[in-house]
Amino acid sequence: MTTILSFYSQETIIYMGSEDLVETLMQTGLTETETKIYLILLRSGAMNSTEITKKSGLHRRTVYDILSRMVEKGIISYILKNNRSVYEAASPQKLLEIIKQREAALEDSLSELNRIFNSQKKKETTKFFQGKNGLKTVLEEQIADKKPIHVLLAYRGASEFLKYHFKWYNRERIRRKIPIKLIFDSASRGKHERIPYAQVRYISGYEASPAATNIYGDKVAIILWSQENPFAVVIENKEIADNYRRFFEILWEKGRK
Repeated sequence: MTTILSFYSQETIIYMGSEDLVETLMQTGLTETETKIYLILLRSGAMNSTEITKKSGLHRRTVYDILSRMVEKGIISYILKNNRSVYEAASPQKLLEIIKQREAALEDSLSELNRIFNSQKKKETTKFFQGKNGLKTVLEEQIADKKPIHVLLAYRGASEFLKYHFKWYNRERIRRKIPIKLIFDSASRGKHERIPYAQVRYISGYEASPAATNIYGDKVAIILWSQENPFAVVIENKEIADNYRRFFEILWEKGRK
């Protein structure tokens, strides 16, 4: 996402909003240019295509095409005023409806997709993920597995590293009643808010680092929450996962609330 805003002028960035907001909107299925125009309309109110072209810095023909597409999606609407189309952003609630429709469509196809997936023999038991999007995938996988989660030597900066995605992660985890146990270093005591279906203990004798290990189901995810080079290694092996869980429980018993 850093590269997305870097192409725009400072004035355009002000109209678009924060990088996190742009990323969130694009996750609803909007393209980069649709997101740009939607935020401009949301902030500025009703505008004609000439005004939108000027604010966005996009080519006039491109703006016409995008506006037509967005009207079809129901993201914006228009009225004729002095024989000119004046466009207005739809309520952000419409974006939530779009997400729900996409989820419903996916759920309708899920059983067939799972049948295809399960029919294929898994050749790899170790997967590598890089970048913020890779770490998001690992978190989403934990929610999808619906198994209790154990976090060994948890990194307290992880929630800030993926601030908005962690809010989704905890919200979904709570909604699905997935319990989580976390072991932090003793220096982290008192720095975490209490949330449902979560237990925390603290151990001394080690220095906190951006590296953490998540254990869930038959998987172990070794995650490096590094700003410079975030990545994760996910090992899917029952014996390894069970062994890590036993080690976790040993430390859990030694930890303090």
